Amino acid sequence: GAKIAGQLNCSGGHFINPNGDALNAQGTIIDGPVFLRNHFKAEGTVLLAGSKIGSQIDCEQASFIKPNGYALIFQEAEINESVFLRNGFNAKGIVSFTGSKIGGRLDCSNGSFINPDGCSLIIHRAEIIQDFLMTNRGTANGTVFLVGARIGGQLNFNKSSFVKLNGYALNAQEAEISESVCLGNGFEAKGAVWLSGTKIGGQLVCTKGAFINPRECALNAQRAEIGQDVLLTNEFKSEGKVVLVGARIGGQLDCSKGFFAKPDGHALNAQEAEIGESVFLKDGCKAEGTISLVGAKVGGQLVCSLSSFIKPDGNSLNAQGAEIGDAVFLCNGFKSEGRVLLVGAKIGGQLDCSQGSFIKPNGYALNAQGIEIDHDALLNNDFKSEGMVSLVGA
Repeated sequence: GAKIAGQLNCSGGHFINPNGDALNAQGTIIDGPVFLRNHFKAEGTVLLAGSKIGSQIDCEQASFIKPNGYALIFQEAEINESVFLRNGFNAKGIVSFTGSKIGGRLDCSNGSFINPDGCSLIIHRAEIIQDFLMTNRGTANGTVFLVGARIGGQLNFNKSSFVKLNGYALNAQEAEISESVCLGNGFEAKGAVWLSGTKIGGQLVCTKGAFINPRECALNAQRAEIGQDVLLTNEFKSEGKVVLVGARIGGQLDCSKGFFAKPDGHALNAQEAEIGESVFLKDGCKAEGTISLVGAKVGGQLVCSLSSFIKPDGNSLNAQGAEIGDAVFLCNGFKSEGRVLLVGAKIGGQLDCSQGSFIKPNGYALNAQGIEIDHDALLNNDFKSEGMVSLVGA
């Protein structure tokens, strides 16, 4: 409850009370900045809940230690400028910004957040006026919890590592991000990444990202609203389901050179999705498991040239009832091991399967019954089918 007209500066200080609060500044009004940096160390909770801070908070190169408890609490705080938990910042225990307002950016680049049994960083219902950054080898061992957060800039976790085995590595359900979400360029998640119902004003960029959760969803953006492109490209890797069911994507869905693995189920599930531009599953894109576009609406093309879809015991590509505004290319090195289902699909351009390989012995290799194709159907120039091809009622 103190009122401080200037700054609160504890840089280099050590506050030791492992079984309780090491520093309690709850409800304080501080007109200037707060400095807890330069090898500041707290063993016990640092409590700034409900505080009002007129400038920035800087915790660079600081350590906050409260294993299995709250290491640093900013719940319901109002911070006029930016918060820096970066460049050697280390927390062992929960860091919480629940319900807080940050007038600048939250920068956790090269910071470490460790609470393996629960949440490591909580931004629940918080409002960040600018960017939320955790780049440059930032690490979180424990869930990063962003449910219901509002971020006025970008969410950038490039080159960071999130770990929560058998749980959420990143949970940003129902969050609102005004600009792009970047989970690539070396980003790695071991555990589920959840973007269900999230609103993203820019792109979702997962280029060169790795999403590892083999038994369940690796990346779930069900019902998400994404204003621009979704990029799962260039060495993107998922072990576990990628879910885009019911998502609305204003631009393209580009999975070129991506790898999707869920051999016992859906590798990529975009059922009922609405995609404003084209879908690219090409140039070395590989799926072990079903690619589903059942009932999806695609404004442009569906391009699967030079790709490989493998689900020998089921559907490798299922686009039943899909509406494709332009052409569909399953050609030029396309390979399917399993059924390709285009039953009842509507294609505004041509269906080109030239130089494609469709393999499903003793079953349907290509089932396009009831399909509507506005232009040509091309099954020529080294087209190959090992199994039945059906165009009944086309």
